[in-house]
Amino acid sequence: MINLLPQSKQKELQGALRKRAVSMFLLSLGVLFFIFSALSAPSVVLIGAKEKSLEDILSRSEEERQKILSATEAEIKKYNQRSSLYLKNKELESVPDNYFVKSINAKPNTISLENLSFSRSETDITLDISGIANNREALLGYVENLKLLVGVKDVTVPISSFVRGENLEFTVRVVYEK
Repeated sequence: MINLLPQSKQKELQGALRKRAVSMFLLSLGVLFFIFSALSAPSVVLIGAKEKSLEDILSRSEEERQKILSATEAEIKKYNQRSSLYLKNKELESVPDNYFVKSINAKPNTISLENLSFSRSETDITLDISGIANNREALLGYVENLKLLVGVKDVTVPISSFVRGENLEFTVRVVYEK
C-alpha cells in the first residue's frame, strides 16, 4: 500500500497511534486490575474470617488441653498418694532373678529348660523348673548341681520324671532359703 501523506503527517499519525495503543494498554490493565480486585475481595474477607475462626479454635483447644492436663495431674497425684501409703505399709521385694540365674547356670548342655516359675513364703523361695533332659544321667547331674548351689534347702524330682530312658520331661522343685 502506498502512503501519499507527507512525512511530517506520517510521523504525527504514528505518534497518535502509539499514544492510543499505550492508552488502550493502560486502560485494559486498569480494567483487569479492577476485575481482579473485585473478584479477590471476597476471598480476602473469607481468609480473614477463617483466620479468626482458627484462632478461636486454637484457643478453645488450648483451654481443653489445659483442663485435661490438670485433670491428669490430679489423677496422678491421687495415685501417687495411694501408692506411697501402700509402700509405707508393705515391704516390697524384687523378683529373685539371681535364683533363676543360679538355676540356669547349673544346667548342663544336655538339658533344655521350658518353664521357670517361683513362689515365696516368709521363710523361703521355691522355684519350679520344667524342661527336657536327653537322658536320666543328665537329669541326675542337673539335680546334683542344684543341690550344690549356695542357699538351696531342698531339691525334689518326681519319680515319674525318670520313667522313660531318653528325652525325659521333668519338673524339679528347688527350695532356696530367703
